[in-house]
Amino acid sequence: MATFAPFTWRLTITIEFTCPFAGQLEKTYAVPGALFSVNGATEEGVEGLFCRNERLVCRFNTEFGPMLVVLVGALIVASIETVWPGPRSPYKVEQYNDHSIGLNRGDEIGRFLLGSTVICCFPKGAVELNPELKVGSKIRLGEKFGQSTLRKYFKEVLEESTFTTSKDIE
Repeated sequence: MATFAPFTWRLTITIEFTCPFAGQLEKTYAVPGALFSVNGATEEGVEGLFCRNERLVCRFNTEFGPMLVVLVGALIVASIETVWPGPRSPYKVEQYNDHSIGLNRGDEIGRFLLGSTVICCFPKGAVELNPELKVGSKIRLGEKFGQSTLRKYFKEVLEESTFTTSKDIE
């Protein structure tokens, strides 16, 4: 989970977020909700904070399976914008939308007016998170959060596999 905090702002008033892995956007689910501030105090004091705030759940199909990117609104922000057409934030009612939009890793997904939280969910074992990141770490633009374990998996499979030619099979 990444929380975009005001102390990291420079001369910009919007915070853009990008696609963590290449994939096909299949569905979005806009969920109306509260707009609590997102910080350490509210994370501890507001039970289920990220499930209570307004959010947009984006489902992607990737090379390693489904990926969810959950955009969470917050106090003052109340503005989640995406690069695809869809519901305007703040959301008044639940809205499901089907999509078929291909995005590459690093492509812009959208922006927050001031900043908030992006939660990424992956199939178990599909992504190896950067072990240097700890709770409360300050993250800079372009800093690596993690990587797909597919390359590592395929490398192990290839090293363990024995290949034959059609001549060997005869």
